[in-house]
Amino acid sequence: MAANSKSIPAMGFTLIELLIVIAIISTLAAILFPVFSQAKASSETAVCLSNMRQLATAFSIYINDFDGIYPPPYGNRYPNSAWVLSGNGPLVGTTSPPCPNGSDTGDPCYIADPTRGSLWPYTMSEKVYKCPTMETKYDPNTGLTVTTASQRITTSMNANFETAKIELVNGGTGRLAVSESQISFPSATFMLVDEDITTRNDGQFSPGNGNIDVFGKQHRNGANLVNADTSGRWYSDSTIQATNPIWRHFKVIRTEE
Repeated sequence: MAANSKSIPAMGFTLIELLIVIAIISTLAAILFPVFSQAKASSETAVCLSNMRQLATAFSIYINDFDGIYPPPYGNRYPNSAWVLSGNGPLVGTTSPPCPNGSDTGDPCYIADPTRGSLWPYTMSEKVYKCPTMETKYDPNTGLTVTTASQRITTSMNANFETAKIELVNGGTGRLAVSESQISFPSATFMLVDEDITTRNDGQFSPGNGNIDVFGKQHRNGANLVNADTSGRWYSDSTIQATNPIWRHFKVIRTEE
């Protein structure tokens, strides 16, 4: 007796069904891709803020070792006590290794060096000086295209933590720094900040000075700021303005509430 055979209907899609499926996938992709992008941006912002708070903790340990005095925000010759060896073209032969003559491009001494800063023994990792967000941006002031890949730090120190400028014995320029007791409101005085890619070079940030230094926008169109007490958060670009009363004109030593 022959076995009964049943035919299996052929499976397939009509053109209209296929187009509907493609349309659904495209719609879902359009919805989900921005969500994934925002999630990545938020993650990078959190990593950056964590790195900056680790730096702030290193500052606290440094201060305990040096009688309550902060490391200076700037010093462009090695050795000096600045938190990082500042860039911006130190003179030839005055740093280790020696710096070549030249413009900002291709000059390693134009880029701040964290490993020769006074904070380095308290961190011992270049990763904490740099946010994971990679950028490439045209700088209209210099006519150059700058990239995060060639920058060793993305975090800068508030230049107002200085008390006076000094001439270093090795021919460079340095700063004297404030003491911990001089900071009137440590929980409302920013010490570290995400600086814009086009103005990063020397490890210090001069706020409210006619846009010579610019707050970064690499993190969801805003920047992380960490205060002297190691607290910190993200601020939108519209919030970080010199005219905003929350910044008290960016003063470190002040008497008003």
